[in-house]
Amino acid sequence: MLPTITSNVALHVNNDDKDALDEYLASMTRLGQLPEDTLVLPSHGRVFTGLYKRIAAINHSHDKQLEKVHALCRDPGSAWDLSPKLFSRPLDDFNRIMAFGETLAHLEYLHNRGKLAKEMRNGTCYYAQA
Repeated sequence: MLPTITSNVALHVNNDDKDALDEYLASMTRLGQLPEDTLVLPSHGRVFTGLYKRIAAINHSHDKQLEKVHALCRDPGSAWDLSPKLFSRPLDDFNRIMAFGETLAHLEYLHNRGKLAKEMRNGTCYYAQA
């Protein structure tokens, strides 16, 4: 858990049987069982308190991202094609890869819940609203 940004919850292509976002959100639920005034020691960034408020902000951020991903899938798209549409700023190569993995995690989360259909075409996976 980081104090001001969300962690990069990414799914890598060779782990497409995983549900990284579901696992991450489940970890937020587990953290929510700690006392509200727990001192959070992030891997980088400042030490902070206010655990419940931060968990709520993270969950809200992912809910909004899931809504955006679902809306973008009105027309079929691959994780690579969709990822730049989810982020408002230009992405360098490193951040494009990070965005791809995070987009893939959100796509698979929605697919695993029956909200997106997935189809393989010419070695590329395309997602569309179910």
